[in-house]
Amino acid sequence: MSDLKSAIDLHRASTGDDPTVVIRAPGRVNLIGEHVDYHRGPVLPMAIDRALVVAASPLEGNRIVAHSALLGECAEGLLGDRSGLPVWASVLPLAAAALRREGITPTGIALTVCGDLPIGAGLSSSAAWIIAAVAALVEVSGSRLGGDALAALVPEIERAAFGVPCGTMDPLAVLGGRAGCALSIDTATGIAIPVPLPNSLAIALIDSGTRRSLDEGRYVERRRESEAAARALGRADLREATWTECSQLPAPLGDRARHVVSEIARVKEAVAALAAGDLPRFGELLGASHESLRGHYEVSNSALDAAVEIAGAHPAAFGARLTGAGFGGCAVAAIAAADADRFVAEVGSQLSARLGAGCNVSIVRPVDGAELLVPTRRPLGAPERGH
Repeated sequence: MSDLKSAIDLHRASTGDDPTVVIRAPGRVNLIGEHVDYHRGPVLPMAIDRALVVAASPLEGNRIVAHSALLGECAEGLLGDRSGLPVWASVLPLAAAALRREGITPTGIALTVCGDLPIGAGLSSSAAWIIAAVAALVEVSGSRLGGDALAALVPEIERAAFGVPCGTMDPLAVLGGRAGCALSIDTATGIAIPVPLPNSLAIALIDSGTRRSLDEGRYVERRRESEAAARALGRADLREATWTECSQLPAPLGDRARHVVSEIARVKEAVAALAAGDLPRFGELLGASHESLRGHYEVSNSALDAAVEIAGAHPAAFGARLTGAGFGGCAVAAIAAADADRFVAEVGSQLSARLGAGCNVSIVRPVDGAELLVPTRRPLGAPERGH
């Protein structure tokens, strides 16, 4: 239900009104570069053809009426008050407060959320939702906000709503996606360079069937440990740290730092491997990333390890790793495009036999970033800003 017609029909059914604004916000997979964006490290994500679609129309005063077809919930409240709202809907008053600081005064809004982007699967559904919610408030109020300013608001709102100190990768990937490309993002500068993916390469998404909650604490714990490692080395972050320095740190700080330092190096090599068309080396780097995430950062679980093991052993696969923060969700595999159908069928069958019916395998394609579909189609990631 990620298409425009479904969003319009659902909004009409839930509110009785036609939407004046419809926004598509894709999820993302991170090909490599996990848990380094909050250390200003490089990352290599791509926006994918799984998305949230948000339809909205204005309401008088300061009212919120929000329907989520994905959660089967309806929330009503006020833009100036989070109390009584479920966590997902609390994004709206938080976004309204952030927009006021930007000089934009949001008006009341009726909003319907649908789509085919799984929640809690490590595909950045939270950033996609926040981007769509902020953009809907801006558009319904008749204002404009450029992509740079919109991306900067997402971590602040995500921290306030979900209690998670997320980095900058997700909003940059969701907003800046390019069809046919991954994005080489330097999170220190926000500069994103499209990296075309070879036609011979396909990206498989393997859903382990396990889920994590943003507010359950382990992401925050890992981030605090890696930041403590940086402080122990007298650094603001681990971007320029060395392996030798990491070896001087006590457990678990040394392991957390080893992952960040080695992952930053792997991202740089992965970009070069793609540019050279060296898909076997690209796959090896994905496998090494997973081993580091499992052993040094300790963010995998048995289902993700099984997904990576089965996917990586398939003859069509170059390599596989978990994607996202970990603790559940999805793995990603780089595979030969010519054998994609065989990979999906055979790996899917093996995973179902081992993990049960909750897992699945599909091919995801790199797409353009978040965009306004109604009233006029345009990307939300444009740098220009005016209101």
